[in-house]
Amino acid sequence: MSDYTDLFHVKNKLIDTVVKPFLNNNDIQTIILDCSYDPFDEFESTIETWDWPCEYNVLVNDFSYIFKESKNIIYHNPFIWQYKELRYKKYDNERIYPISCLNGVPRKHRIDLFNLLRNNKNFNKILFSIGNSESSKYINDINPDTDRNTYKRYFEEFGDKGFSNFTPFGDNYDRGSDHSIKHIAFRETVLNVITETAPEGARIFTEKTWKPIYARQFFFQFNRPFAIEYLRKIGIDVFDDIIDHSYDQIIDYQTRLSMISLEILRLLDDTGNLFDYHIKYKDRLENNFNLLTSEDFLQ
Repeated sequence: MSDYTDLFHVKNKLIDTVVKPFLNNNDIQTIILDCSYDPFDEFESTIETWDWPCEYNVLVNDFSYIFKESKNIIYHNPFIWQYKELRYKKYDNERIYPISCLNGVPRKHRIDLFNLLRNNKNFNKILFSIGNSESSKYINDINPDTDRNTYKRYFEEFGDKGFSNFTPFGDNYDRGSDHSIKHIAFRETVLNVITETAPEGARIFTEKTWKPIYARQFFFQFNRPFAIEYLRKIGIDVFDDIIDHSYDQIIDYQTRLSMISLEILRLLDDTGNLFDYHIKYKDRLENNFNLLTSEDFLQ
């Protein structure tokens, strides 16, 4: 018998009060603990210290585990498995838009990028959105020393509704977490600007990284330093001949942010080339897709 448990709210003290009684009362021989939907919880080190009355496995979304799985800790990205079914589906929609950048939670690095881009004459060539119906709850999580003014100005101007320069699904479209690639920002756009969950300190790749690859798009990575380098190492084509990813080697946050924005604006100055490249390098884009949906990668 096996069971599937979500550990989103599990803390150390619950092993004795909740987990063990549950296992003992249900004669469970193996349990799978899924931590893969929230890579920041980092339960794996805690879980290994628990005195388990049965066999257990921990599913994690920390991408580094793909190369160092242990007996009990297994890399598992739920979004990759979700897209496996798309392997034989073709998304041959005409690419109408040059660049997209969708942002649900208005984290500081996303607001910073938005502010650097929004006043440029070519900004409206980007399908850009930031914020959703739950934006204001994140105001309590900000760093009061470095983030308060950035958030204050953002919420004063846009409130909970956030900003979007397009309404593809009508005014009621909630720009929340969407793990599909049905949006025109993926299906009908050439290049995607990925603003990962945390640009400093974190070592994660969430669904935000994989979606553009599944949608056969070029992409930027506003992530921690060396994220692009890591994707190269595992075989992902990051199209260095089209995009200058030198920002990926920069540790300083402000410098990296500035370099990303300047490279986006450079590409916006000549979007015709982007469309031509997308046609020219269709096979390379398909190779990226095939890599992520291959049995070797998924296993």
